[in-house]
Amino acid sequence: MTPPADIFQGMEKDQCFSKIDLSKGYWQIPVRKEDIPKTAFVTMDCHYEFLRMPFGMMNSGATLTRAVKKLLCGMDNVVDYIDDLLIHTETWEAHVKILRELFKRLQEANFTVRPVKCLLGSRTVDFLGHSLGRGAIGLQDENVEKVRNAPRQTKREVRAFLGLVGYYKEFVPYFAAVSAPLSDLVRKGRPSIVNWGDSQERAYNSLKVAVTSKHVLQLPDVNKKFVLRQMYLIADWALLSCRRMRVRYFR
Repeated sequence: MTPPADIFQGMEKDQCFSKIDLSKGYWQIPVRKEDIPKTAFVTMDCHYEFLRMPFGMMNSGATLTRAVKKLLCGMDNVVDYIDDLLIHTETWEAHVKILRELFKRLQEANFTVRPVKCLLGSRTVDFLGHSLGRGAIGLQDENVEKVRNAPRQTKREVRAFLGLVGYYKEFVPYFAAVSAPLSDLVRKGRPSIVNWGDSQERAYNSLKVAVTSKHVLQLPDVNKKFVLRQMYLIADWALLSCRRMRVRYFR
């Protein structure tokens, strides 16, 4: 998966955002007539076959992605991630022009959208678990609460917590070093019930504070000078900054 920080590059000057959610994304794609029998399954009551592409088939994700990219071919300022579309522009006039073209293409392709999950013409937008706008990127409030309330009693719960905070590691200085006591608990061969000590408690609380503090990172302006600070004596860690604003932390 492409890191969100990479997806959002080039949006530092954008002021208008819209988000389009394709309704039941996988079902937008019809199954070829000759392939319909291959999707068959049997229950106690009946024999069924899919007429629309179901989620879970080997090539479902790739097929939907190709269809969406074909739909958006030649369009600038539109980002797609599976069945989610993000439109970003500097001006409202350009935004309206892109929206009109996008909706025209969606209609011609017989794609439908889910209005309740769409957002049009906003200064900020939540996308891929991040809050984006005004030249900066932060954490989506919903996921901040998930981190605050994350359990840590079992190996599985600790692994889930590390996966959640690891998704936002670009916001956490010294992530590899801070998370090391927890990473050790989920290594292969470790017991399912974790041996929780002071070092694990400190790591858990430090990660929670770092992720839930709601600090933001500046979206990089590639026309400006960047400063890279490295701290190899402490951990394999670096900070990329631009105009004295933090852009990204690296493990």
